[in-house]
Amino acid sequence: MTAACAVWHGTDAQRVGAQGAGGPDAQTELTLVAPSLSETGFDAVIEGFRAGDPGAGLAVSAEYGASAEQSRKVAAGMPADAVAFTARPAMERVVHAGVVDPTWDTDATRGVPSASVVVLVVRDGDPLGIDGWDDLLRPDVDVVTADPRTSGVGMWNMLAPYAAAGDPHAGLEFIRMLVAGHLADGLVSDGPVSAGAATERFLDGAGDVLITVESEAMRIEGDGAPVQHVIPDATIRVEYPFAVSGRSGRPDAARAFMNFLYSAEGQRLWARSGFRPVDPGVAAEFAGEFPSPVRLYTIEDLGGWESVYPELFDGDDGAITRIFEEAGA
Repeated sequence: MTAACAVWHGTDAQRVGAQGAGGPDAQTELTLVAPSLSETGFDAVIEGFRAGDPGAGLAVSAEYGASAEQSRKVAAGMPADAVAFTARPAMERVVHAGVVDPTWDTDATRGVPSASVVVLVVRDGDPLGIDGWDDLLRPDVDVVTADPRTSGVGMWNMLAPYAAAGDPHAGLEFIRMLVAGHLADGLVSDGPVSAGAATERFLDGAGDVLITVESEAMRIEGDGAPVQHVIPDATIRVEYPFAVSGRSGRPDAARAFMNFLYSAEGQRLWARSGFRPVDPGVAAEFAGEFPSPVRLYTIEDLGGWESVYPELFDGDDGAITRIFEEAGA
């Protein structure tokens, strides 16, 4: 996916503070590196941040692209004052590269200012009557998903039915059957490398069902695409991590921006953009817009990323990685 860049420029020459510290200079420009999947949310919170005291007079440059690719670029030295990704392994890459401090996730939300859930996007009117995970294994159903070997959302897409199956053996068997016999034509050998690429394939006519995250489903519905989404009874909570770069030359401004993401105003902007807020009070305000699944799993229910990633997604020996490779991908 081609990266996109958006810049918001400040006009007020005042100095503002972050958490009581000396404020950033009014001419400061912050650089945010983030996934394309979060573009609508970040565009909204950047506008809101700049409209208030902490962000008045700042310029914020947002560089959007595929999450895994963005993570590799930052680890290799691409400048960033703040970073956001679609899954924790991408953040761990920049932590190991020394860009982000290892304590980035020690706040109450573990470094996650917004969330989502994995859903099933179907054609308008749901002509095949897709209701949940088992429907994906029907002989008349073809599925589109981002490749979990290259996409953070692709990993979440596989973790949802894996968790819903109830035990690891059943979860892997479901994924094996899905990958071997139900991915849309061409997706085994040439799978979408990102969530955005998977969406494009689906909107271009591939498959009957797109596995993706609720925020992406709501975005394309809002854009007028002839689709709708189904929240399976059992799915997984998707967490989008965010951190300030330890190499930022504008740490006060970067922290002020981070604080805004968690503020009530920032949380409402996330919610209005299709992302589930992490603040309980704001979440209650928007409960009607974000239905609760019957069973919502978390990554911690599966043992946390520290065990999930090596067991399921390791490039050499992960169980789900092997399933995709054995299928000929």
